[in-house]
Amino acid sequence: MKTISILAAAAALSVPGGALAQSADFSGPYVGLSASYQDFDADSDIDETDFDESFFNGLGYGIDGGTFGGYAGYSAPLGRNAIIGAEINGAFGESEIDGEYGITGHIGVVPTEGVMLFARGGYQEINFDTGNILEEFGQLNPDVEEDIDDDDLGLDDTQGDYTVGAGAEFAAGPGAFRVAVDTVAFDTIKVGAGYTLRF
Repeated sequence: MKTISILAAAAALSVPGGALAQSADFSGPYVGLSASYQDFDADSDIDETDFDESFFNGLGYGIDGGTFGGYAGYSAPLGRNAIIGAEINGAFGESEIDGEYGITGHIGVVPTEGVMLFARGGYQEINFDTGNILEEFGQLNPDVEEDIDDDDLGLDDTQGDYTVGAGAEFAAGPGAFRVAVDTVAFDTIKVGAGYTLRF
């Protein structure tokens, strides 16, 4: 009976301890590098109505482009196998996107060792390359596009709205490989990947 009691006590201690160790694997401060592809709905507010002079009204074209940047944040353990935290991000763009930046809060679960699933929400600001967009859609002479700054066009080329998304991290080497899908106001779809290092 004494042996059974000792084994039962050991099992009771080992379960929460293991679960806490799992959430601890994804807690603390962290930084990461990321790359993504973002596509904007041709019927979205961002494409058609939000620019001051809106050259984009009625064009019927979508806007897309890649971004390359980084992120930093902090996650704290929440219960036995969950985390909660906040993150900032910033990236340079190519093609029709000059760049973007934002802030999000996230909550995640650790269903098994080395895997974390998360959902997030916050605010994202996107800066467009309006000269590139107008040239691509035939509204600007490609021979002069490089000589025209976005400010010269008289357009508000930065737009922002709420963002929501979900993703996962998988422990790999000294950090974790990340994949995620996000949207800004359900007018965009962004698919990205990154690598996270925790301290």
